[in-house]
Amino acid sequence: MNYRIYWFGMLCFTVSCFISCGPQPAEDAESTDKVDSGYVKYPMSDFKHLKINCDYGRLAVQVYQYDKPYVEVHTSYQKYVNFEERGDSLIIYTIKSPKSTKESLVKKRLRIYVPDLDSYESEISQTTFTNFRTERLDVKLKNDFFRVYECGFERLSVTTEDACRVVIDNENVVLAANIRMNEESYLNCEAPIGEFVLIKETLNNVRMTEIPAANFKWVKKLETNLSNQ
Repeated sequence: MNYRIYWFGMLCFTVSCFISCGPQPAEDAESTDKVDSGYVKYPMSDFKHLKINCDYGRLAVQVYQYDKPYVEVHTSYQKYVNFEERGDSLIIYTIKSPKSTKESLVKKRLRIYVPDLDSYESEISQTTFTNFRTERLDVKLKNDFFRVYECGFERLSVTTEDACRVVIDNENVVLAANIRMNEESYLNCEAPIGEFVLIKETLNNVRMTEIPAANFKWVKKLETNLSNQ
C-alpha cells in the first residue's frame, strides 16, 4: 500500500472538513476596537515567520488560520506587548511583565490570526495551533509548551531547547514529522503520522500511541552534537 498517497488523501479530506466546520474569528475592527470580551485587535501586514519572546512567562498564545492577519491582546496585558514587523516576519515581545499576575489581575494572552506560516519560534510561552493547515511548518521552542490540535501538515519540524513539552493530538493529520529533542523535553504524540523521524539521545519522556513501527525512525544523537546543528 502506498502510505504517502493514503496520508495525502487523509490530509485533503481533513482540510475540507476544517474549512467547512472550523470556528471563525471575530469580525474586522480598527486597531483600537475591543473584541471578544476584553481583547484589543491589531491588524498586521501579511507575514510568513512568527517569533514570540516573553520576558517573564508564561504567555498563552493561540494561533488560528484566517485570510487577514491580525493579533488580539488581552486588555490587561496590552501595555506590556510590542510588535516589530521585519519584511515577512512578525516579532512579538514583552517588556516589564508583572511577576505576579494574581495581584495585578493581568491575563497574559495573545490570539494570532494569519493566512499561512512557514516558521514559528517561541520562548517561555504556552502555544496552541488550532485548525491550522499548511504544507510545511518549522518550529523552534525554548522552555515552551507547544500543542497542535485539529491541524494538517505535509511536513512538521520541531526543535526544542531547555525544558519543553510537545503535544500532537490524535485529531491532527501529519504526512511527515521531524522532531529534534533534548533530554529535558517531553513528547506526547497520538497522531498517526505517515513518516516520523525522532532525533533524541534516548526515548525517555517520549510517548507515541498511533505510529506504526514501519513509519518510525529513531536517530540517536549526543546533546553536544545536537546543539551545534
